[in-house]
Amino acid sequence: MYPNYNTALTQTQATQHSGLEVTMEMAKELEKSTRLQATDPKWHKLRYDRITASKAGEIYKRRRNFETLVERYKTTRHYQTEAMKHGVLCEPKAAKAYSEVMNNTVNILPCGIVINPWCPWLAASPDRKVYNPQRTNPFGLLEIKCPDVHSVKDVQYLEQVWLPDFPFKRKSQLLLSSINATGSNWSVMV
Repeated sequence: MYPNYNTALTQTQATQHSGLEVTMEMAKELEKSTRLQATDPKWHKLRYDRITASKAGEIYKRRRNFETLVERYKTTRHYQTEAMKHGVLCEPKAAKAYSEVMNNTVNILPCGIVINPWCPWLAASPDRKVYNPQRTNPFGLLEIKCPDVHSVKDVQYLEQVWLPDFPFKRKSQLLLSSINATGSNWSVMV
């Protein structure tokens, strides 16, 4: 597969870029083999040189100091804040709760890193894949946010984004970037 794009890269950049390319079969295998996400060194390695959905919003909003952003993304240090640890611990409960809210009519599946073969510099690691047989396009994504709050009333977001008629909002960048990188038609954030 040869992506249809032109570049003005140096030889070094072109070599690095070509190292990102994957076939559809490779992309499927990489997704399957990295479903443990952050606990898998391979997952970290595959994310390193790519614009991931979690980075896209920050890149989109950036108006200055691009160099500091690039330097921060170049670090190989992996850290996990207390809020991130809380989120990881609560993810399975949140996924189960979403399934129950949907009257158990959906299948929630693990998801590894998804690399877009046509734009191999883009990737996403949705928290889960969703199969909803009641939808025209049954496969979608589930992004889970588990804020450490005292009451569910303190949570400021819960939204669904459907393409092509979604309301574009900056806070939807994670969902939209995941949709774009994976080729999915819809995503739900819980």
